[in-house]
Amino acid sequence: MVTPGLMQVVAGCVTPYGELAYRSAEDLAAGLALWGDELHDPLELTVASRSTIGSYIFRKNNQDSCAHAIFNHRGGSRSRRVGFFCVADGIGGIQDGERASALAARTGCQAFARAWARHGAAPMEEAPVHFARAIAKVTSQRLAIEGELHPDGNRGGTTFSALLVSGGRAGIAHAGDSRVALVRDGALIPLTRDHTLASILEKLGDLPEAGSSASATSLRTISRFLSTGFELELERIDGPHSAAAAALGVDAATLDERGFPIQRGDVFILTSDGAHGELAGEDILRLARIHSTQPASLAAAIERSALDAGTRDNVTVMVVAVS
Repeated sequence: MVTPGLMQVVAGCVTPYGELAYRSAEDLAAGLALWGDELHDPLELTVASRSTIGSYIFRKNNQDSCAHAIFNHRGGSRSRRVGFFCVADGIGGIQDGERASALAARTGCQAFARAWARHGAAPMEEAPVHFARAIAKVTSQRLAIEGELHPDGNRGGTTFSALLVSGGRAGIAHAGDSRVALVRDGALIPLTRDHTLASILEKLGDLPEAGSSASATSLRTISRFLSTGFELELERIDGPHSAAAAALGVDAATLDERGFPIQRGDVFILTSDGAHGELAGEDILRLARIHSTQPASLAAAIERSALDAGTRDNVTVMVVAVS
């Protein structure tokens, strides 16, 4: 009887008077749902990130960027954690790529904060992919405006891979060859598909022989990204890759709007290609098993492993643990 909401449920069951009375099974179910909200223990989100220029001596700066924002939201009787996490890998001239990725990461978090302030957590939980892709679209618009305002100093572009979590559901927005993956129940589930020339050729059945110079070029050539030179159409911003639906236990038809449920023990890993370009999925999964409860240690381990493997690119890793 000391739990908030229980006395109201009991009163609704026994009183014959007033608006408190439950007059149908549907009324009782609604009352029990409100009580359930009172008892709800929101999922916690713990984030850690690492980003380095890398070990290649001729690289003078880090064109990668990452950012995140987490809010605690209480609406009515329900508490929710709401978070946005993104990795961006700059493309273009040394300074142009760095500016583009930094602007994308900053704008993504700002757009997320405005969406949360305007709409709240509940609509985000109902359609997390819709909101994630809309945030990526706003980010693309901001880069295009920057290019219009300062055309001489902005020739850059950037990948953009983002994770949005609201309450018990998550969504993805993705353009480029950065990646978002989920470690769940001892398995690594890729949530994004690279937008490269290689992925296009693979669909056409014309992928160059592995190890050839043509294969290496096709892997490096990005086919979709955010740019200061143009605005990326919304339909070219991906949600979660449909191949992940079965592993996530959801219907592929709803994945691109409603996203997927998250659970305690989930670990999301966002990386630039300086990390996953050198480490196979098995390598990342092995490290995730070792550092499953320590996001900071896992991010550092992935960064170190990529550097030890000889990556010549910038390396960025963001780990989001759900508990």
